[in-house]
Amino acid sequence: MTEIFESVDTEKRAKLDRANFIQYFKLLSVKIGQADFKCAARVSEECMNNVWFELDPESTGYISWHAVKPFIARLVAHEAELEEERKVAAEERAVRLAEYNRVKAERERRRREEEAKAAEEAAA
Repeated sequence: MTEIFESVDTEKRAKLDRANFIQYFKLLSVKIGQADFKCAARVSEECMNNVWFELDPESTGYISWHAVKPFIARLVAHEAELEEERKVAAEERAVRLAEYNRVKAERERRRREEEAKAAEEAAA
């Protein structure tokens, strides 16, 4: 991990900016291939933004070498949290859509019944 970090740390300051951090995760994913590294390399922009803010609250624009492992652990955990939120939201949308379709079908059924009744009355 250290060698890969140093290869990305072109400024040799033991810290990386956001773009280089993302590059570092991608290299870890390819060269080492652990599940956590793969997850860190493909997290959503929302996840990266949230975790970056948590670990760089003063907005220095850098994450140090010493924060790499906590950063990866937090990315993995937060991406799982966000995925659960997305799943719940999708389920809620599906329920709302099913209810919308049920109401729409019921209105259509009533409209047809009214048309049929009006046609019967007009024929009689």
